[in-house]
Amino acid sequence: MSNEVSIVGAKIRKARIENGHTLNSLSEALEKYKPEIRCSVSGLHKIENGRVQSLNLARIKAIAEILDVDESYLLYQGKDSDYEAIGMRGKEIKEGIKNIIKDE
Repeated sequence: MSNEVSIVGAKIRKARIENGHTLNSLSEALEKYKPEIRCSVSGLHKIENGRVQSLNLARIKAIAEILDVDESYLLYQGKDSDYEAIGMRGKEIKEGIKNIIKDE
């Protein structure tokens, strides 16, 4: 088990709980959304607890979409507060670009 996998798993757990999902409901949502990358309740539990050797990026992307979080947040290895600061700056840049395009 690597520290990186543990961090991703902890972020998935946090996002899952914040979005009102249980392990079972997330597993069912994955089954419906992307049957080819479904994940059992025990598989999700292992991911959240960092007890897997590697992570399937397609599964991480699907989980992020179901939980309505950016997949880059799940994969970011720094502190959440650092990510939030980066994310806010990114939103400012996107708004600036939209305004420039609108003015042209």
